Amino acid sequence: MRKLLFPILAISLFLPIASSFSKDLQEYKETRPSMGASFTIDCFYDGAREDMGAVSAACWARLEEISREMAAYPDTVTGDISRINASNDTSFEVCKDVFKVLKEAQRVSAQTGGAFDITVYPLVKLWQKAGKDGKLPDKSAIETAKAMVGYKNIELKWPNKVIFKKPGLKLDLGAIAKGFAADEVGEILKKNGIENYCVSAAGSIYCSGVPPGKKAWEIGIQHPKEKDKMIGMLYLVNQGVTTSGNYERFVTIEGQRYSHIIDPRTGYPQKYVISTTIIAPTAFKADPFGSAMCVLGGKEGVKYVGIRKGIQAMVVEDHEGKLQYYWTKGFEEFQKAK
Repeated sequence: MRKLLFPILAISLFLPIASSFSKDLQEYKETRPSMGASFTIDCFYDGAREDMGAVSAACWARLEEISREMAAYPDTVTGDISRINASNDTSFEVCKDVFKVLKEAQRVSAQTGGAFDITVYPLVKLWQKAGKDGKLPDKSAIETAKAMVGYKNIELKWPNKVIFKKPGLKLDLGAIAKGFAADEVGEILKKNGIENYCVSAAGSIYCSGVPPGKKAWEIGIQHPKEKDKMIGMLYLVNQGVTTSGNYERFVTIEGQRYSHIIDPRTGYPQKYVISTTIIAPTAFKADPFGSAMCVLGGKEGVKYVGIRKGIQAMVVEDHEGKLQYYWTKGFEEFQKAK
């Protein structure tokens, strides 16, 4: 790691930086709220084309479709996941998007030994309530919630069937759905002949091609504790990148700050990791590993990712104010200007 680039990254603090573009190209850039985050589409297209309005409308419509399908809360939307969470049934048919995301989630869960687990919903809700009440949950409540967590209790049968081995499981796709959405929006742009774009859903980003006049997309890295300070740059071409951490999303209980990322294996918030950054071939591939690395921690997490082809990672831990950095060997290659 180059000394001038302190490896401290933030979940919603990636800054896509586009260069000035040529006269032959036009830039379309728009940000809208979706999936509980700010979603940005930034692309360059042939200025002579007249259908960019239709293309952008298709992108936003696709995003809303995915958001509806995968939202976890049954009191706000009526998609597949909210329907599952509102039911005590044990067998469900879901759309192909949800099935694809569930299949990838199960794969990552198995690979990480349950450090990533989409059935963590009961524990997330328990700790959210504890934050609102300002009181730590008691051990019995944690054990009760944890008893309803376990990715091995889900069975998937192609092409669209989800079977729960235990009734009452609840799902939360928040740590994987944004990456899927970023890639899907990108596919619409590609199918319409737009190759140079950056799609960003908070900390989940996919960069395709390059901006005009550049050799890579330049993704600024901000310091998680100093919002106005940029500490470095990533240079990405046809890559996904995601971040997770506890510097912006957390609860304070009895004067102590607790991460919003829960370790599904223990039932408690992960303690030391303040941020992780994952670079992978797609945003969908990168997204779940961000949360998994928070749970696994720096040493174990980087060792784990280091043997995964095409994936690079950096993890930052905070031990009583002293930061410790861990990264894979190939991570710093993405910090070098192309």
